[in-house]
Amino acid sequence: MNIWCHKCKKIIGKLKESKIPDNGIFVTCPFCKNKIFVKNPTQVLKPTAPACNSGPPPLPDSVPPPLPGSDIRKIKASGNSQSHASAQYNKEHTRESLFLSGIILFFICFAFWLGFHGSDRSTGNAHQITTKVEKRDWRKEDNSIMAYIMMEDFVKRRLKAPATADFPGVWEREGHVRYLGNQRYRIISWVDAQNSFGAKIRTYFVGEVRQASKDEWQLVSLRFVE
Repeated sequence: MNIWCHKCKKIIGKLKESKIPDNGIFVTCPFCKNKIFVKNPTQVLKPTAPACNSGPPPLPDSVPPPLPGSDIRKIKASGNSQSHASAQYNKEHTRESLFLSGIILFFICFAFWLGFHGSDRSTGNAHQITTKVEKRDWRKEDNSIMAYIMMEDFVKRRLKAPATADFPGVWEREGHVRYLGNQRYRIISWVDAQNSFGAKIRTYFVGEVRQASKDEWQLVSLRFVE
């Protein structure tokens, strides 16, 4: 018979059954030095006769049979308890759902009320601001920016090519306007425009404008500096 090593998974040799003792033999694997116990396949274990006892075998512990209908009552009782527990759970779950729904509905109503009153308040504030703007008197305002814009129009009328005119930027022109009081403004600035020969040159000018009414401006003086 073949001798098989279970550790290194190899057949280490053959051994005749007649050379194997009845109680088996240990063999050493030449590869991994593992000890292998080999049984004699011809040795059959003989069944041993049971020991004779003087008396009959002991009876198992007997359990008294249940009374008729007791199991049915237990099943019915357990079923009633389960149905009661289920009803109690459903009741608690319904109560929690109603509570959460009430909270959500409250916040929705509060947000709607807040948005409604907030819009009314903002509308009222806008109305107040508009009313205040309408009540402002132009005679008491500093309209320096508008004064420069009106001066640009007066200067373009005296240029050879007004479409080519370039004035200072918004931030620079603020230093070119001086408020004289009584809605009179003096402007000292410059303009880049083409002359009669098509050359673009810079020309400085000095002038004054006056606001006669809310929508009317008058040119007081204008002089170009060569």
